[in-house]
Amino acid sequence: MKKWLKISGALLPLVALPATVVACSAKETTEDKIDKLINLTAKLSFKSLEKQGIPVSEEIKKQTIEQTKNIIKSYWKKQLDSATTPEAKEKLNKELDKAIKEIEDKIKELN
Repeated sequence: MKKWLKISGALLPLVALPATVVACSAKETTEDKIDKLINLTAKLSFKSLEKQGIPVSEEIKKQTIEQTKNIIKSYWKKQLDSATTPEAKEKLNKELDKAIKEIEDKIKELN
């Protein structure tokens, strides 16, 4: 059975994923933040299963990485497309920051 994590309205599958956290500049774009969210979600998924001692094959990892990217990019792309004013874009960036912080906190809990 898959476990799911709800972050800022998006359901994300928690499965083992190889994770490389992208180092972003101080002035991140919204797309940078979305990529960072994907990488952190992958790291969280990997740590969660690692902590539970659940092995996952490379094929499952590849499939899950692709699914996770599609889910997150699809959700946040829709949000970005609907943010037409500077205020809406600022609100979206704050929501992304909040989602990133939530995942970072969950990763810290697992460490």
